[in-house]
Amino acid sequence: MGDNWIERKARVERASREGAPQVWLDAVAALRDSCTSFAQHYPEPLSVEIESKNGHRLLIKVFRKRAIPGTRGTLESAGIIDVTFDANAPQITVTYREKVSQFPISSDEKHAFLTHKNELLESDAFSKLVLEDVLFQKAATQ
Repeated sequence: MGDNWIERKARVERASREGAPQVWLDAVAALRDSCTSFAQHYPEPLSVEIESKNGHRLLIKVFRKRAIPGTRGTLESAGIIDVTFDANAPQITVTYREKVSQFPISSDEKHAFLTHKNELLESDAFSKLVLEDVLFQKAATQ
């Protein structure tokens, strides 16, 4: 059997199917690392909590610290970023307020990778797209 387009197509599909879960795990790790760094370097006025759901969903809860005279203050929800992985599509969907963004997982014959606007997207760049506007726009307006 020769190396024809059917063989190549099958290899791409197999790489996508087998590699998509690792792409998800890499994306989750990048989001966690970024949130940890944010908490370390920018502790005020926002705080961030990450909650894993069923292995295919991540909630990033952003809280605004509100000062109340005579107390330690309180935390108010500033929003929740919902990040989900659909292995069947395969893609990662990010929802924040009314905005929904989809990041397809594509592959070549050897490995799977995240994409945005038909371009390869590294995990760190993905975390920046997901978090930057939420964390720094909110912080800048306080």
